[in-house]
Amino acid sequence: MQAAQKDPNIRMIVIIAHRPAVSSIVAEAPSRAELTSAVDGLHTKYDKLRLYIGHHLHGAEAMTPKNGVTYLVNGGGGVEEVRFPTKQSAYAKVGSLFHTSHPSHLLGTVSGNTMKLEYICGPVYGFNPTKDACKQGDVLYTVNLDLPPKG
Repeated sequence: MQAAQKDPNIRMIVIIAHRPAVSSIVAEAPSRAELTSAVDGLHTKYDKLRLYIGHHLHGAEAMTPKNGVTYLVNGGGGVEEVRFPTKQSAYAKVGSLFHTSHPSHLLGTVSGNTMKLEYICGPVYGFNPTKDACKQGDVLYTVNLDLPPKG
């Protein structure tokens, strides 16, 4: 990360990890607090760190940026269906802007000084076909990140 921070041609540091650092799902809240604290510490040292993408949970979720870092969950699917909270307060607590249990994937593109990340609807989930139903290939949610100009 130190080399990336110093390199004027690298505009952003992205962490892609197995476990999400922020999510409305509380099952692993203690480990998430440790991850969030670690990412905050890294961002303090390396301000190019702007995006954390976690997996593990079999769903998708996007949060408001925290301390300069945008947190996304890109679980995409799996054997079991993720169960998001039923109370809206759980989403407000972590700044959740979007969530779905429907299988999806994340598509990222960079144009100029913008990185666009789109959650794309995947195939019908066989165990619960009507849960968060969408048409395969449709954009479910978009996150735009401003990139600093090239050095």
